[in-house]
Amino acid sequence: MYCTVDEVLQAVSIEPMDLGLEDDQDLENGLSAEEKLNNLIEDWIKEVTSEINIRLGAEVPTDHEAYAGIKGLVKRKCGDLISLALQKQNSPVVQIDDFAVDIVDSSTIFKNLDKELRPYKKVIDSKEDGEDTAPEIFIAGVDVDV
Repeated sequence: MYCTVDEVLQAVSIEPMDLGLEDDQDLENGLSAEEKLNNLIEDWIKEVTSEINIRLGAEVPTDHEAYAGIKGLVKRKCGDLISLALQKQNSPVVQIDDFAVDIVDSSTIFKNLDKELRPYKKVIDSKEDGEDTAPEIFIAGVDVDV
């Protein structure tokens, strides 16, 4: 994994009660609200890491120059998932006639991931090929060659 639960929690201010997480009645055998939040964030880190590794074709080693950028991307995507969870609590599914309409669209979280990973993929591919090329920069949905 590219980051830890603590790193995500440092980047995003959230408490278990924000997501409606509560301590289990029997704390001796159950989980505290904090443990539930940590488990949820850890699952999201694994999900984002998996999505990135699949698109890149491999896990980026910690000593690679692209690692810090990938780590930041994982934290941002986890923050997006947290924001989505908060929005879904405040904007439930609405029933219109026979159709259920989900006001908050979860597909947007990974929609632009390929584009966001493009500069890293170029750097990773160029290092593997022995090239030393300038990376592409991704700015607000616009690709700019350097």
